[in-house]
Amino acid sequence: MATWCPTCFGELSPNGSCLDMCSNELLESETVDLPVGTYLDLRYVIGGVLGRGGFGITYLGWQQVPGRRVAIKEYIPQTVAVRTQDLRVVPAGRASSTEFNQGLTAFVEETDRLAKFHGHAHIVSVFDFVYANDTAYMIMEYCPGETALKYLRNQGGAVTFDDAVAIVGPVLDALDALHARGVYHRDVSPDNILITEQGVKLIDFGAARTALRDRSMSFSAILKMAYAPPEQYQRKGNQGPWTDVFAAAATMYHLLVGEPPPTAMDRLQRDDIASPAARGVVLPASADRAIMRALALQVENRTQRASEFRRELGTDVVPTPQPVVIPSPEPPNPVPVNSVVQPPRPIVDVPPPPPPPVTSVTPGINRRVIGVVAAMLLLAIVGLVAWRATKGSTPQIVSFVAEPESLTSPGTPVTLRWRTSGASRIDIVSNTQDVNRTGLDASGELTVSPSLTTTYQLTAAGTPAATSFVVVAVEQPSAPAAERPPGVAGGDAP
Repeated sequence: MATWCPTCFGELSPNGSCLDMCSNELLESETVDLPVGTYLDLRYVIGGVLGRGGFGITYLGWQQVPGRRVAIKEYIPQTVAVRTQDLRVVPAGRASSTEFNQGLTAFVEETDRLAKFHGHAHIVSVFDFVYANDTAYMIMEYCPGETALKYLRNQGGAVTFDDAVAIVGPVLDALDALHARGVYHRDVSPDNILITEQGVKLIDFGAARTALRDRSMSFSAILKMAYAPPEQYQRKGNQGPWTDVFAAAATMYHLLVGEPPPTAMDRLQRDDIASPAARGVVLPASADRAIMRALALQVENRTQRASEFRRELGTDVVPTPQPVVIPSPEPPNPVPVNSVVQPPRPIVDVPPPPPPPVTSVTPGINRRVIGVVAAMLLLAIVGLVAWRATKGSTPQIVSFVAEPESLTSPGTPVTLRWRTSGASRIDIVSNTQDVNRTGLDASGELTVSPSLTTTYQLTAAGTPAATSFVVVAVEQPSAPAAERPPGVAGGDAP
């Protein structure tokens, strides 16, 4: 019986050692990480760490059904949150509560938006969401590969123009798709571009960063300054597709020159940036001008759209092959989304066994056996048709909203309204457990009174199931000022 590595879910050698991903792709564990073997929602198992940043940790994970590796991103902004001994993620202090909750709301909303791009060739696919340990987890496809930043280092620090276009071109395709739906990445950089066997993938969107930036955190903790245009330094800056175009151009500049361009703030003081051609890079003159126009500090002087930047580069980019997308399996019946995390334990025989060997059919096989098999196959087909007929059409969630979506007083009534079609059952649960309703009507409304910022999940059961989320942000009252003893004036000694 095979034994499997609990960190990377690869098969162990006879002496118990793992020579798979553990040796090169996974990071050393730190105390802030979830322990290897932790369960999420009884469906996913935490493995080693793929990446770690200021706003989250990305783990290699195992999806129990159908049995495959996945990537799991945990919301844990290290500047405003800490992990407790029981593995929960909580605000670092009372003053950090608002920032933490606002970032969490943005993270959940980002998960819901990115799920709509499932299957795009150049955007990492997001297919599930889990709320546990008082925080949120984004479940994504696992794409083995290396970041453009690591690739750049392996190439000696710079690449040719053709190589740079082969990396940035698919990113511009992805940005076009995002911008068409009003979604902006806000964090394009070489370490957020993944080069995989399936092609170039754009990863790690900056919604949580943007939400926290709008609070009281310093910009240096939020932005990758070399790739951020001036409007990202402003709390109400004029951001749009041109913001991502600037970051893509800064990324291409880095790939060609071997170092990122000067920061926008430095350039506002003295804009003496040298073009790639002036730095000795061999590229078409039109492409050199296109990169510098996309790096313009003023929005009105900058290339406005990703497709426009790609066209101005003057080189047709052969798109990477469209990967075969395996549809997500139908999840089991919903359980409370903040289910208790099981204690860590080694994973043994979790991956599926290899398929049985195929036995060829010889021409001389008994005809009676063939007849029996054919009859059984016919019955199976009839049963499948009957089963599909009883299941009905694929469920759709037409709308799921909360009114209002933000509260200034805990406990204020909120109305959840939904409209669905084709579902066999409607369930609504929340991370705070103030709602756990099953068997609801296809369309209806429900009144709740959240006392904390709460995520509500609606599941329309069917094949496959459809899921949607709404977040109600609840502002917590400030602590009352301490009363002074009689006769003591403010700031005076008694």
